[in-house]
Amino acid sequence: MVELIDIFLLRKKVGQLVAERPGLGKTIVAWILVYILYSILAIFWNFVSSVIAALLGYGDLSGVVALNLIGIVFSIIIIPIAIIIGLIFALISDAVVFLFAKLLGGKGYGFMQFFSVSLYVTAAVYLLMAIILPLFFIPFLNILVLILLFLYCLYLTTMLIKAYFELSTIKAVLAWLIPAILFIILLIVLIIIIILIVGASFAALLSSASTGGPASLPFS
Repeated sequence: MVELIDIFLLRKKVGQLVAERPGLGKTIVAWILVYILYSILAIFWNFVSSVIAALLGYGDLSGVVALNLIGIVFSIIIIPIAIIIGLIFALISDAVVFLFAKLLGGKGYGFMQFFSVSLYVTAAVYLLMAIILPLFFIPFLNILVLILLFLYCLYLTTMLIKAYFELSTIKAVLAWLIPAILFIILLIVLIIIIILIVGASFAALLSSASTGGPASLPFS
C-alpha cells in the first residue's frame, strides 16, 4: 500500500516503476485488493450520504436505509463479477495502447510486462480514489474533483507510455489519444445506426397503423 501511495503522490516516478518491472502476480493481487477496498468504501460513503440526505428531509429515513441495505447486498454479490470485467477491460485497453505505441516506434519489454506496470499504476489511482471518496458526494466540488482526477489519470498514462516505450511526450499522448478518438467515432457510428434502425421500425409501425395492415419491420 505504501508503494502505491508513493506512486500517486509522485514520490516514486513511473520511470522507476518501469525499471523495476513488477511481476504480474503482484500487480493483479494489488489491483484486486485495492478495488475491493474502493468498492467497500464507496458502499459505505453512499450509505452515509443517503442517510444524511434523509435526515435533512430529502426522503424517508427507514425507506432509504432499507433501499441501501438491498443495494449493499447486491453490490457485494457483483464485486467479483466487476473484478473480472475490470481485468478483462484493462487487458484489452492496454493491448490497444501497446499496439499503437509500437506503431509509433515504441520499444518496451513486451505486452505482459506493460500490462503489469499499467495495472499497478491503476491500483495506485484506485487507492487515491478510495482516499478522496467523500469528496465525490459533495455537490459542485465533486465535479471539480472528477475533472482533476481525469486529467491526473491522463498525465500518469502519458508518463507510463513515455517511460515504458521510450517515446516523446507527443507520441506518448498519441498512443492513447488515437485509440480514444477511434473508439468515440465507432461509438457515434453505432448510435447513428441504432437510431436509424429504431426510427425505421417506428415509421413502419406508424405506417401500418395508419393503413390498418400488419406491421412490416425493416430487415425482416
